[in-house]
Amino acid sequence: MGSLGRRAFLKGAGVCVALPWLESVGGREARAQGRGQKARRLVAFFAPNGLQPDRWWPSTTGADFELPSVLGAFAEQRRQLLLVRGLENAAADDGEDGDHLRGTGTFLTCTRLPKGDVPLANGPSLEQVAVRALAPGTRFPSLQLGLEQKGGSGLCDADYACAYDRHISWNDANTPLPKMIDPRLVFERLFAGSDQRMNAVELGRRRAQKRSVLDAVREQAQALAHRTSQRDRRKIDEYLTGLRALELLVESEGVAGQCAVGPPAANNGRDVEKTMKAMNELMAAALTCDLTRFITFMIGDSTSTRGHGFLGVPEAHHELSHHGDDPKKLAKLDAIVTWEVAQMAELVTRLSHVEEEEGSVLDHTVLLLSTDVVDGDRHDHHDLPVIMAGGGGGALATGQHVRYGGKEPLANLYLTILEALGIPAPQFGDDGTRVLTELRGPA
Repeated sequence: MGSLGRRAFLKGAGVCVALPWLESVGGREARAQGRGQKARRLVAFFAPNGLQPDRWWPSTTGADFELPSVLGAFAEQRRQLLLVRGLENAAADDGEDGDHLRGTGTFLTCTRLPKGDVPLANGPSLEQVAVRALAPGTRFPSLQLGLEQKGGSGLCDADYACAYDRHISWNDANTPLPKMIDPRLVFERLFAGSDQRMNAVELGRRRAQKRSVLDAVREQAQALAHRTSQRDRRKIDEYLTGLRALELLVESEGVAGQCAVGPPAANNGRDVEKTMKAMNELMAAALTCDLTRFITFMIGDSTSTRGHGFLGVPEAHHELSHHGDDPKKLAKLDAIVTWEVAQMAELVTRLSHVEEEEGSVLDHTVLLLSTDVVDGDRHDHHDLPVIMAGGGGGALATGQHVRYGGKEPLANLYLTILEALGIPAPQFGDDGTRVLTELRGPA
């Protein structure tokens, strides 16, 4: 059995299963060693093609705002929301073609991009700044995930490098961090052991024999249960049962995403739904067990053409986003945006139900959802639709709608998030210079 610090680990042949925080194991030992500080986490969701701003914002500011219908999935978590209006990403706006690409490439960097066949110049992205500053010591410094992946390289829209078109996470100015889109691969990365050669052997053997990753750690789990409280035993049982259900889900037919050079094959609606469900469960497990504290998730790539047949919207998303104020197209876009928001709300709800020291995992997490352009017709980057959830350990004042004048740099919000994570920084990106003090919480 792995060392029992803030988290317990069960280790077997090629398998390492992290367990949630346990009051009778992690809490006591962490306090004794002076390591009981609250973990601060960040999850950033990117949604392509705009987010229906005219239908997004409440009519009033302050704490008594009413949720618009597209944000209805947050009805039960309303007090955990922080809506911030009036933010602009000036780095994405140069008055020429390529707005989607620039809005994607600068989504978490707020750094103006160069054109042409020149070296990449961007980043680092928000979560990588946090990784370097905090050095959390988790098994994975960060995770990059998504639902689709464009192929190809070189130059793309408006003579910008294709790398800006399909990555939101940047380790440094020259290094985009690729995302994983296959839940099976994510599951294996999270729960297989650290010896990659052993992992490959064990993975093939386990699949051939229809074995679960839990088979290798079952005896250790039973031994650990004898050392914990009744409440922790119930938590371990519930967690391992859920982990097995997740394993079955990601192994089920049709969940894997596409990863190939050239345009990906179209996912049907069932696959998108199943993949998103699996990814949400994987993200929840990774955060709950402190495998990582920083995740970026692309619901779609820049100018995503994916249809949403499961919503009754088979049309290509990007083409549909050029709606021309057509009521039928707007209604279909509402359905897409409502679904995208619901995916973040699902993760928020999951994290709110997981206890750890001094609250839930959600209480110590900051979640963010925004997009590349405000609206598919206008292609602008002013008054971006932004929604946040989780208070970062009380550092953010949730349960309110705050409105700025429309020219507040998005980079200032990112400075505010860094402060909430315990990272004071004098600047961020091209134009981040101040913390938004109106968003500060009591902590």
